Amino acid sequence: MNSHPRLLIAGAAAAALLTGCTPGAIAVPTTAPPPTPAATVSPTTTTSPTSSPSSTPTVSPTTDWNAEQKKSVAAVEGYLRLSDKFLADPKGTSLYKMSNELFKYISGDMLEANIESYKALQKSGEHAEGTITTVWINPAEARDSKGRLWVNVCRDATARRWVSKDGTSKSGGMTLRQFSVRPGDGVHWKIYGEKAGEGVCE
Repeated sequence: MNSHPRLLIAGAAAAALLTGCTPGAIAVPTTAPPPTPAATVSPTTTTSPTSSPSSTPTVSPTTDWNAEQKKSVAAVEGYLRLSDKFLADPKGTSLYKMSNELFKYISGDMLEANIESYKALQKSGEHAEGTITTVWINPAEARDSKGRLWVNVCRDATARRWVSKDGTSKSGGMTLRQFSVRPGDGVHWKIYGEKAGEGVCE
């Protein structure tokens, strides 16, 4: 997903959804370090009906994470929760409110890409239905040389469908994504990039 944020369209967002990606996925220029072994977590599921989607439960790790790992995971979980909500009903929230809510967890080109995608989806009438499950979340042990802490997320979107305006639909699949997270304001951590993850998602 190397498209410039301003060029993202509804079709691109649909393709991203079918592989479990979020609508604002943008390329991260430098390669992330190999991920550490995945922490085993209890799977969580988000239901995405055409209205009133439920919130994504917080994943509780069975291994101990340090303060920075917890903050980075919280940012990713918050972002995924909003993404699932907005994809289920793109027209249910104004772009202004979307931007304000997303800004709690993402910034920079990532935020711009999301808003452009949702703007296109509001016009096209496309949306998500069904459920998506977070299988596991795995934060790196420490930040890289650029101050980023990478978080790998395995999600199962096989029970989620992408529905077009005419009612036709396509099913999703398994996906492994990697998020670049770092302090946004000294307290709250934010996502600044997203790319394909490394490893096996199952």
